[in-house]
Amino acid sequence: AAQLFISGDAATGVLVSFEDDDGPSRTWIRHFEHVLPGGTLDPAWPLHAALPCFERRSAVASDGQGGAFLSIPGPGPGSIYDPPPTPASVWVHHMRSDGVRDPAWPVEGVWLDSWTSSYTEGPAMCADGAGGLFAVWYDIRHGRADENSFWTDRDLRVQHVLADGTRDPAWPDSGWVLMAAPGDQAHPTIVPDGPQRAIVVWQDDRSGIYPYDRAQGEADVWVSFLDASPGAAAPCTIPALVSAAPGAQVFPVVAPAVGGAFVVWEDARYQVGEPVPGTYNSDLFAARVGFGLLTAPRPRAGLALACASPVRGPTFDVAFELPVPGRVMLSVFDLAGRRMLREQRGGMPAGRGRLTLAPAVRLGPGVYWVALEHAGARRTQRVVVLE
Repeated sequence: AAQLFISGDAATGVLVSFEDDDGPSRTWIRHFEHVLPGGTLDPAWPLHAALPCFERRSAVASDGQGGAFLSIPGPGPGSIYDPPPTPASVWVHHMRSDGVRDPAWPVEGVWLDSWTSSYTEGPAMCADGAGGLFAVWYDIRHGRADENSFWTDRDLRVQHVLADGTRDPAWPDSGWVLMAAPGDQAHPTIVPDGPQRAIVVWQDDRSGIYPYDRAQGEADVWVSFLDASPGAAAPCTIPALVSAAPGAQVFPVVAPAVGGAFVVWEDARYQVGEPVPGTYNSDLFAARVGFGLLTAPRPRAGLALACASPVRGPTFDVAFELPVPGRVMLSVFDLAGRRMLREQRGGMPAGRGRLTLAPAVRLGPGVYWVALEHAGARRTQRVVVLE
């Protein structure tokens, strides 16, 4: 079993879904179970309600009414899609709250776009509050495979499906192009934001190198707002920046909030030094977004410390941020509490700074603690020395 999904509340129980294969044919099945608040399976549901999903790239989203939407990648009309860029489609099905496939929907599901591809992952979806759904997915018709055989230069498209299982006639058959900027637009996430409205957040690599290495890559976080309500001025707002700090801001996740949503992402703006290949330092940043509201992450108000780890060699870099000007003291301790280095610097300005520490005695491989003291405050960080 794989690709676990869970959604629900304490009053009605939870909907649990997972993928499994049927054995020799290697056909993947998406199973659904409704678990009651007492922890027992809902006897009103069919035992092991399921839909075939052909391969392990399906995705699930709650319909907000106890059921679920399921996206399934499959071949487009008269073609196959593996590997891309052969045309492919993504089909969406609706599982009702009683565990039965929605009879109002086409048996084969709703076809989002003949050129969709879930080569990386299935589309992100959310309920629209009126029985239908919004879906956002990768569009590779203008994409390419890079030197690492990763698909890049992908765009994002969005589609609105009505409660009766038809595509919104006010929207193009292939959906709206949400973002088609140079570079790769990846990892879209979506949450509802009121009746027939939604918020989409994604990782956008137009500003630099695709961030395989967080120390070298450049990526930003962007947001757009969808509105399929009658009389809406536009189905998609002009995309807006959530974060464009130096370094890579990647893998955003979004959660609904009153009047908007909260976005959290992995952020390498404080990456320092030259980490060992395959490793990096990163933090978590957050912002609040909404129609007419975009609250960017606030700067760190207090003392901050960031060290490269793991490190090789006799020296390593320390980055810090000071709330006020003044003296700083940096110390390095081993796990026994012995001070291996002590260095003081006076007259340091407020804001970001960086120092290179060079202990008089070469540090052996192991774990150490770096301590920063300034204006009565102290910050520590663990550093691993490899050799």
